[in-house]
Amino acid sequence: MNHTKNTNRITMYAACTLAALALSVQAHAATHDLSYNHVGISHVKYNPDRGLLGPDGWQLDARYMLTEQFSVAAYYRKLDDSIMIRLPIGDSQFTMPAEINITEAGLQLGYRYAIGNTTDLNGYLNYSRNKEDFLNMHVQLADADNDTTGLRHKESYDRYGVAAGISHLFANRFQLSVIAGYEYDQRWRGRDEKRGRTYATLALDTYITKNILITAHYTENSEHNAFSVGVRYRF
Repeated sequence: MNHTKNTNRITMYAACTLAALALSVQAHAATHDLSYNHVGISHVKYNPDRGLLGPDGWQLDARYMLTEQFSVAAYYRKLDDSIMIRLPIGDSQFTMPAEINITEAGLQLGYRYAIGNTTDLNGYLNYSRNKEDFLNMHVQLADADNDTTGLRHKESYDRYGVAAGISHLFANRFQLSVIAGYEYDQRWRGRDEKRGRTYATLALDTYITKNILITAHYTENSEHNAFSVGVRYRF
């Protein structure tokens, strides 16, 4: 009899525990919504359409909702790459390294317009300050001490942009965003020079927990494509 009571009691406790867990999971899932307030870190890889250098590196980013519609975001990105080309000429060998270092710091003003519980239309105004340090040739004779410093180019410029997109949360776990935009670089090479391009971005953010997301973003423009994978903490 006692064994039966104990079995029934254990069964009741187990049922209550499972029910509580189910309610907890359901409540947890219900709290998932489109993610905006966050801090994150990601690894970024550039694949240029021309040239041999494909810099990669790390990015830190954050976004904060000022109101229900407006948000402000900031990011810092540092990328680099280098290659070594060796050309045998007679008894000598020419060594020609090339390297690039890119630093970007940007700000963004965002606007969201909800068209449903899980879908937003978004607009963005972008600004970034970019620095490039590019060494495009460095020649050294393998059998001599002669060493040329090569052609090093350093430049800083401003980038302005505007973009629009749509974000949708589906299966209560995946946030898909599609963004299209236009940006141009304001450069000063002895004269005022502007160079513009259109771009498109596809982003997938996956909820691991209520506050942790894994991000995967792909961007394509006329000069390169970029892919990033990272993690975000939303608050």
